[in-house]
Amino acid sequence: MTGLRLLPFVPEDFDALAGWFASPAEAVLWGGPQVAWPLTAAQFAAMLAEGDAVPPQRRCWSAWQGGAMVGHGQAVYDRAGGSARLARIAIAPARRGEGLGGPMLDALLRELFADPAIGRVDLNVYTHNRRAIALYRRLGFVPGALTPGAVRIDGQIWDGMVMAITREDYVAKLI
Repeated sequence: MTGLRLLPFVPEDFDALAGWFASPAEAVLWGGPQVAWPLTAAQFAAMLAEGDAVPPQRRCWSAWQGGAMVGHGQAVYDRAGGSARLARIAIAPARRGEGLGGPMLDALLRELFADPAIGRVDLNVYTHNRRAIALYRRLGFVPGALTPGAVRIDGQIWDGMVMAITREDYVAKLI
C-alpha cells in the first residue's frame, strides 16, 4: 500500500508544484499549451477558480504520502456529456519511478466515477510520452483519436492522443 491520499490543491501547494517543471517544454508536457512557463501563482489561482462554479467545472488535487506532496492531478467536467477529462497529471520529480502514478490515477478515477453523472473519463497525452501511455493502458484506458501537430515547443512538433475509460471498464478491472 502506498499510503497515498488525495487532498484539495490549495495555494500552499503552488510553490512545490511550480518547482517540478524546469523548462517550458516540461510545463507544456504537464499542462498543455495553455500554461506559460515559469508557472505562477496567478495561473494556479485561475485553475482553482474554475472549481468555484456550481457544479465545479474543474477540480484540482494534490496527492500526499506521509507529509510530502508527491503528485498532482486535475479533472475538467462535462456533466451534460456524462464525462470528465483528466488533466495536468504529475508525480514529483524526486518520486518518479516509485510506483505512485498508478495509485494516484486510481484515486482520481474513484473520485470521478463516484459522481453518478460521469460515465467516461478521458485524457490527452502526447504520443512521445511513452511511460504515461503505458501506465494509462495498464489502468484500462483505450487509445483513441490522434491529433497530429497538437503543439509546437522548442522547434519540435508534438502529436497528441486521446485515451478513455468507461465506468463499466473501470469497475470490471476492480473485480
